[in-house]
Amino acid sequence: DPPPYKSILLQHLPNTASRRHGLAGGDITYYFDDLSEGDAPQTSGASRTVEMNALVFMGVNGHSGKLKDAAVRRALSALLDRTVITRTAYAGRGVASASPFHPHWKTVAKFVTDSPRDVGGAVSLLDEAQVTSDGGSRLELELIYSTKRSDRAVVAEQIRTQLDEGGIAVTLTPLSEKEYRDRLRRGKYDLYVGEIRLTADHSLRPLLRGGSASYGISASGAAATAYRQYLSGDKTAEEFMTAFAADMPYIPLCWRSGLAAYDRRLTALTPTGYDPYAGFAGWK
Repeated sequence: DPPPYKSILLQHLPNTASRRHGLAGGDITYYFDDLSEGDAPQTSGASRTVEMNALVFMGVNGHSGKLKDAAVRRALSALLDRTVITRTAYAGRGVASASPFHPHWKTVAKFVTDSPRDVGGAVSLLDEAQVTSDGGSRLELELIYSTKRSDRAVVAEQIRTQLDEGGIAVTLTPLSEKEYRDRLRRGKYDLYVGEIRLTADHSLRPLLRGGSASYGISASGAAATAYRQYLSGDKTAEEFMTAFAADMPYIPLCWRSGLAAYDRRLTALTPTGYDPYAGFAGWK
């Protein structure tokens, strides 16, 4: 059947605010926002969350001090309440998960387990690594983040608060995007707030194969080695994910979502994170 409309008018609305006002005023019927500007706007029309492979994570300098110890990295992960971070920073528009792959990817979905906060388990791991929650051996770390987007400050503050409750002191250092990138390149950080949008095949090469987001990650570490074996077929996805959880070279926080907003009269929408107009001919 032919589409139920005779013409399509495209409007140039360059930012979130203009798109939101355009929808409210009836100037547009539909828009997709990947929320890359760092906010989660309210809409006056109907809306739906669109899942994307946009991973928000806490990067770790695994070449520095106590962070070389996988037990310490696992402790940091166990101290984080990902659900609170997702709700606070992204108004719930995301999927909280410690999985290296999006937990709803059908290839790995059956292997993904919940990752609830475990303060007691984290303290035990820190004791194992000879890091205690008080006294002279208290772990003190710096977390850097870019001020380019407002959500990064929210994520950073949540991390600071949650790690502090486990006896780890975190100093937050907001930086311009240029300063942030420079510090990452020079390895002058302990932790950082990062985000990367994986390709449709869920490739982790940018993180685990020396790619553009591999800051602080050892290319010969257990997770990177297991990933190479997974790519060659020598390990299953489940075996790789188990190795990743034991090594924790970086700490996944959540998979940020996008937003499709539209006039309430529009139905049968089927947008995806890689094609916001998927099934367009069938929209009514």
